[in-house]
Amino acid sequence: MKSNNLKGDISGAFSVAVTAIPQSIGYGLIAFALLGPDFFGTAATLGILAAVIGGSVAALAGGTSIQISGPKAPLTMIYAAVVASLVGQAQGIYQQSGFELNAVTIVVLASVSLFVAAVFQLLLGTLKFGGVVKYVLYTVVSGFMNGVALLIIGSQLRPFLGLAPDTEFFQVVSQPGLIERLTLMIGAITLGTVYLARHYVRVIPGVLVALILGTLLHHALDQFQPGLQLGSLLGAIDMDVSGVGGIVRIQELLNIPGIMLLLPALLISGLVLGLISSMESLLSAVVCDNLTGERHDSNRELIGQGFANLLCSVAGALPSAGSIPRSVQNYRAGGRTAYSGVAGGVMVLLMFSTLSPVIGMVPLAVIAGLLMSVALDLFDDWTKNLVGKLRTHRSQRKEVLVDLGVAALVAGTTVSINIVAAVGVGIAIASILFMARMGKSVVRRTYTGDNVRSRKIRSRVEMESLARNGSSITVYELQGPIFFGSADRLAADIELAAEQMSYVILDLQRVTDIDSTGAKILARLAKHMRTMDHYLLVSSINEDQPLWDFLEVMDVIKEIGDDFFFPDTDCALEWAEDHLLQSMIATTDLDNVPLANMDIMNNMQEDELKLLQQMLKQEFRHKKQAVFKEGDTETDLYIVIKGSVSIKKHLSDSVESKRLVTFGPGSVFGEMALIDNSPRSADAWADTNCELMRLPHAAFLELCKDHPQVANKLLSNIATEISFKLRRTSAALASMEST
Repeated sequence: MKSNNLKGDISGAFSVAVTAIPQSIGYGLIAFALLGPDFFGTAATLGILAAVIGGSVAALAGGTSIQISGPKAPLTMIYAAVVASLVGQAQGIYQQSGFELNAVTIVVLASVSLFVAAVFQLLLGTLKFGGVVKYVLYTVVSGFMNGVALLIIGSQLRPFLGLAPDTEFFQVVSQPGLIERLTLMIGAITLGTVYLARHYVRVIPGVLVALILGTLLHHALDQFQPGLQLGSLLGAIDMDVSGVGGIVRIQELLNIPGIMLLLPALLISGLVLGLISSMESLLSAVVCDNLTGERHDSNRELIGQGFANLLCSVAGALPSAGSIPRSVQNYRAGGRTAYSGVAGGVMVLLMFSTLSPVIGMVPLAVIAGLLMSVALDLFDDWTKNLVGKLRTHRSQRKEVLVDLGVAALVAGTTVSINIVAAVGVGIAIASILFMARMGKSVVRRTYTGDNVRSRKIRSRVEMESLARNGSSITVYELQGPIFFGSADRLAADIELAAEQMSYVILDLQRVTDIDSTGAKILARLAKHMRTMDHYLLVSSINEDQPLWDFLEVMDVIKEIGDDFFFPDTDCALEWAEDHLLQSMIATTDLDNVPLANMDIMNNMQEDELKLLQQMLKQEFRHKKQAVFKEGDTETDLYIVIKGSVSIKKHLSDSVESKRLVTFGPGSVFGEMALIDNSPRSADAWADTNCELMRLPHAAFLELCKDHPQVANKLLSNIATEISFKLRRTSAALASMEST
């Protein structure tokens, strides 16, 4: 960890500390509100401890340089739910055994759930599961945040309006006089100042401006008009929390009657706390990456947050997590290294301990106004934008309504039941939607061999045969992950149509993953095709890819057969076409086409054929031997008698060449150079041992001079060949566009 930005780190730490103190106090009051006004001073200190421990320890042990950690609104509301549950259960324990659970006991019991959260985070980081935590549906996160925002507003309405803690809201409707108008004014001015200061005050954080203004306004009114109803103050701050403690005092609690009945709920709450703290911290870390240009270590970050929460559970403090607003504030104020987080924690402690008598004079309405601003910031902009898109994107209305429904359900559960239940509902919905989406078709598109052909140029007889029978070749372009649901649906669709398809090509170019169940289904599909004397081919996969190794382990390669895997779909199409033609044109030797039967010799008389044969030079090429290369100046015409030749073009950003087209027996190539006498524009390579016939350019000129009638027929056939190739290319492009 480098410390070459001391001044900037201290500046960032100071800016963060000023903001963190009032927020941490407010979070402490929310978390322990049910423990009564007498506990307010201690509650404020426990909130501050979370900022001190979280800020310092997570910065030292975490994996993000500028991240600032501390108490967060979602974690605070979960912790408040834990405390509320313990208070409710405490009454039952007291009624049954006469043992009274006091405020300190409640805090210690709540720290058990935080201890579980810390251990959970440490395990996630140690087992390298940091990346998995990020994969939670954003609709769930959005609904959760909106619900938390509503809960914070609900928890702060009483101090914001100057109502007594036991006042029910329905009473306010019938008795609006219960509202202390001046208290409401102070809270509203505090809330408004937060937003105004963000726009007009650059030097001092808006939270500090609002805190000072609201507090001064309260005391000015009290000074000049004594007796006014202005709401309560925070009161005396109890800096000594040694009598509270946390998980270290759990031994003292084991003798509490019925204590074991509380542990399952604390365990579940702890896992939820750990999950939310991890999500919040990693989301904040991503924002920090965008600011610094660095890349955080998710696993190390979780370990750092786990250590911080472990110490918070020991001290009885609130849960801690990475904070986006504080981290951004730290960066803008100059913080660049983890020392800013450490210094921020130290400054929070020093400022709080020094100013605790002054902090005790802060009105609860001011703290309520500050927390209201936090709640309003929590409302998700994505949700609001999604509502507006219901009108403008009608084609996607179903998907938008599903997302909004999930967010609304999670938010409603958060408010009406509790946050723990909301997280459970969210995880259940995420699992259901995941399985539903994994069951959707992974087929991007399909096309058949009568519409789209391989790049191999064939005789017109062969092409006509493929046009009639090529529909028995079907290509399935797949995309996304092939899991149990999607693989089973794919196999069912193919098996249903298998009677019409002799050759099925699965293009895996866009497939991101295959699970073990999906692999077994592919193997089953291959076996089914084989029993029908049909063929399953797989393209766009090779031995250098991790997916190949997985399919090999799952015995899919063995079941399908090595020979039926191809580097690209064009090669698979070519194999299927060759195999189909061999069965359809059984009387013709596709690998040995007589010169007289070739399209280039159409309409030639016997004497004209003999004349051309005398001019042609027989040549042989071994497999992978060049016929000519790009830039060569020789301009002869070539005819394939046996084997095949591929035209390849060098890619500008690669050492490899891309196959443009392949010529089989009876095909001609090199005709463009023969006509325009220009250098070769691509390479020609023998795919197999080839027999070729070459018409030298000089012989062609001699033919044009001495036998113009024969030359005209040859040129006419060449033009027909070129036209045929162009029409074939156009038809293929049109077919690809329409599928």
